[in-house]
Amino acid sequence: MPLRAIVDTNVFLSFDTVRFFGEVEGGYMTTIHAQVPDPLARQLEELAAQEGVSIDQLVSIALAYQVSAWRTRDTVGVRAKRGSWEKFDRVMAKVRDVAPLAGDEKT
Repeated sequence: MPLRAIVDTNVFLSFDTVRFFGEVEGGYMTTIHAQVPDPLARQLEELAAQEGVSIDQLVSIALAYQVSAWRTRDTVGVRAKRGSWEKFDRVMAKVRDVAPLAGDEKT
């Protein structure tokens, strides 16, 4: 059956999965059905075989990384809104004006 990215993760978590994602309540995961372009599905199958992991594990890892990246981006955006150039300038004014250490000079 060609892969149309049917991700069936209703299996008990293995040690490796727990290591990546932590404990999941009840020890089970949600099933997600997604359609992806055939070339991407083929790459996914090849990479899973190359890495010696299941397609489910590979999709879960990739999804976790992407969700983490989005959350980090959002967190940085929220924190940036709290900052101000005035506060930045006050902090930078406290930095001593001294020559860099040997090896740290601009080239």
